[in-house]
Amino acid sequence: MKRKAAKSPKVSPINANFAVEWWDIERPQDYPLNARKWKPEAVVKVAASIKAYGWRQPIVVDGAGVIVIGHLRRQGARLAGLTQVPVHVAADLSPEAVRGLRLADNRTHDEAEWDTDLLAREFGELKALDFDLKATAFDLTQVDAYFRGANFQPATEEEQGRLDQKKPITCPSCKHVFTP
Repeated sequence: MKRKAAKSPKVSPINANFAVEWWDIERPQDYPLNARKWKPEAVVKVAASIKAYGWRQPIVVDGAGVIVIGHLRRQGARLAGLTQVPVHVAADLSPEAVRGLRLADNRTHDEAEWDTDLLAREFGELKALDFDLKATAFDLTQVDAYFRGANFQPATEEEQGRLDQKKPITCPSCKHVFTP
C-alpha cells in the first residue's frame, strides 16, 4: 500500500503581520495535550527572568486562543504576580501546523549544548562586572562547576587588553583564583 505524502506547513518565514497584543493572563487557554512538563524550579526561574528582564518573547496562541508556545512563560508570569501577558496570535497556521510548531518549539532546544569554556568565560566576565549570576537562571552550584573546568584564555589581543583590566575571581567552592 502506498503511503500518502506528509503535509508540510505552507507559511512564509517572514511574517509582516507579526503583531503582539496584551491579554489578560487568564485569556490564553492551556493546550490540554501539552506533552512538555516542567519542574516547579523552572517556573520560579522564568518568573525571576521576567521580573529581571521584562517580557522578551510573547506567548503564541492559535486562532482560538489556545497556547502554542509559552505555557511555562505564563506560569512564570502568574508566579510573578502579573495580570497581563504579551500574545501573538498565529492565525495564519493550520491546525496541523500549530500542533507541529508546539512540538518543534518544545523539542528544538534539546539539540543544543553548551560550550563549557565559553559559558565559564561568560560567567567570569559577568562576575567581574559584579553582575548577580543568579539572574542567569543557573544554580550557583552549576556556575561553580563551570568555573572549576574553566579556561579563561581570551581569543584576541584586543580582548586581552580589555580582560586584563578585570579583577580576579575566586571560586566560592574550591577557592581557586581565576583571572578573566
